[in-house]
Amino acid sequence: MDYRTTPGNDLSNMGWLLNVVEPAVLQRFAPFITCRSYQFRIHAVGRVGTPYDPGAGTSDGAAERPGAFRRMVAVFDKLATPNPRLVYWKDQSKLGMPYDPMDGPNAVPYR
Repeated sequence: MDYRTTPGNDLSNMGWLLNVVEPAVLQRFAPFITCRSYQFRIHAVGRVGTPYDPGAGTSDGAAERPGAFRRMVAVFDKLATPNPRLVYWKDQSKLGMPYDPMDGPNAVPYR
């Protein structure tokens, strides 16, 4: 991991592995290694409304309701055609929010 994250190291072909793995080991695994990706997984979350902030009560003392959200995952294949092809799509909203809605650019400031 150190080699991969060091700026300036060329990772465009699998030859870089010779800097971190013995040649005999690499020879056994070379048929299973590639430096190209044709499938991409996208995790997306969309939400509306403001995040729930228990400290931001309204004039009647009630806090704002949390906004609605959807959590989706999709896999696209870009090898089959010039345009990426959707090969998998799933609604994962039942898993809950993957991040704290109080964090991020639209967050309600802590009081």
